[in-house]
Amino acid sequence: VAFSRDSAQKVYVQHLIRQQGAALWKVLAAGGYVYVCGATLMGTDVHKAFVELIQTHGAKSAVDATRYVQDLQHNHRYIQELWSA
Repeated sequence: VAFSRDSAQKVYVQHLIRQQGAALWKVLAAGGYVYVCGATLMGTDVHKAFVELIQTHGAKSAVDATRYVQDLQHNHRYIQELWSA
């Protein structure tokens, strides 16, 4: 869990995704689900971070990593509930 406004030190979820990329890849590869809830801009940054982690830890090209996330979305394994600030 990341809080960007509730503490003196700002923690952003996309930074945690990059820090924990190897562990998150293992979860995704094992059939895990991703639920993202928050502001639209945050959702865009989180999406980019997941594509990057799939490229890095899943050894996929940018195109294949993007397709992987699209497949997760299609199979309801990557779900976003986003809103404007």
